Amino acid sequence: MVNECLTVIKKRRKLLPTDDALEREEVYYEKGYEPDDDLEKELNSLELDVQGIIRLRFFEELSLKEISRITGLNLNTVKTKLYRGLKQLKENMQEADL
Repeated sequence: MVNECLTVIKKRRKLLPTDDALEREEVYYEKGYEPDDDLEKELNSLELDVQGIIRLRFFEELSLKEISRITGLNLNTVKTKLYRGLKQLKENMQEADL
């Protein structure tokens, strides 16, 4: 039974989609807000130090400890500013949707 299943899988791999199948395939595009525009606008409305922390954390993918070292702020201060900024950013984005 296992050998038969493996044979079927091997046969399916050999089958290539035809041009007709490729033409029928539709590309899915979800219409919504452009994340770059809205997010950038809302991010720019935050305080400069909070903007910097959020950018370092999510765009540069640095750890909180690294951000603390770069900014010269206490680790707990970085955490507080990050989470307060994210909360404010979330509220601003939700207001923009209304």
